[in-house]
Amino acid sequence: MSKPSYRPIWEKRFQEHRESAIRVSRWDPFEGWEGDTAPDWRAEDYLRFALEVLYGRGDIDLALRFLEQCLAIVQRALAENKVQAPWCRDKFPENRGSLLRTRSYAEALLGRPLDQAALLAASADYESACAGYPKRKWDDFQEAKYLEAVRLALLSSSAETAQRLLYRRRAFPWHVQEHRLLQAFQGALTAGVPRWDAGFLSCFDAYFDQVRDPGYKPVEWSRVPILRLELGLLRDKFLISPDGRIDWQRAIDAIAE
Repeated sequence: MSKPSYRPIWEKRFQEHRESAIRVSRWDPFEGWEGDTAPDWRAEDYLRFALEVLYGRGDIDLALRFLEQCLAIVQRALAENKVQAPWCRDKFPENRGSLLRTRSYAEALLGRPLDQAALLAASADYESACAGYPKRKWDDFQEAKYLEAVRLALLSSSAETAQRLLYRRRAFPWHVQEHRLLQAFQGALTAGVPRWDAGFLSCFDAYFDQVRDPGYKPVEWSRVPILRLELGLLRDKFLISPDGRIDWQRAIDAIAE
C-alpha cells in the first residue's frame, strides 16, 4: 500500500497564502506586546508560519525571517521574565516550557545544534504544569499536555525522565495510540540498541500518516502542529538516523511528502 503524499496540498496552501504570509512577515512581531498574555503562543505561531513555508517548499528567505522573528520573541519574553508577569502567571511554568521548546526548534531549523538541555527543562515545565491539574479530571486535554512532556524527554535523549513519566501514570484512554508508540521509543532509548519489528513500524507509519495530513482534526484535544513536527523528529531520531542525530531537512520532507 503506497503512502499518501501531502506535498501537493502543502505547496498549494503556501501558494494560496504566499502574499498574506509575506505581509505578516513584515509586521512588527512585538505589536501589542505590553498586553500580551501568551508570548509563548505568539512565538509558536511564528514557528508554525516557518514550518508551513518549509512544508510547501516556499521562499526560504521567508521561512528564515519567520524563524528569526520567532527567536526574537522568545529571547525578549525570557529576558523580561514575561512568563511570570501578573497577566501571564496563571500559565506558568507551561508557558516557559513552550518558549524553551520553540527556541530549540527554531534554532535547529536555522542550522544550530538542537538544545537538548532546554528540551529537558521544557519537559520538566510541562510535567510541573500537569501536576496542578485536579486528579479527578484526567481528560484528553490533560493527557495531551502530559504526553508533550514525554515527547520532549525523548527528544532530549533522557531515557530516565521518559520512563518515569510514562510509568508514573499508566492510563491514557484518549491518546492510546500515541502513548503506545512513545512507550516503544522510551524502551529503545533505555535499551540503547533499538530493534523494530514490522508490526511496530506499520503502526507508527499509520499514525504518522494520519497526523501529518494537513487537514488532520482529531476528536481528542491535541496541539497538532507541534505533534506533527515532534512525530517527524522522533521518527528521524529513532527509526532513520544511524546515530540518533536528527536531520531536520529529512524530517521536514518526511512530514510533507
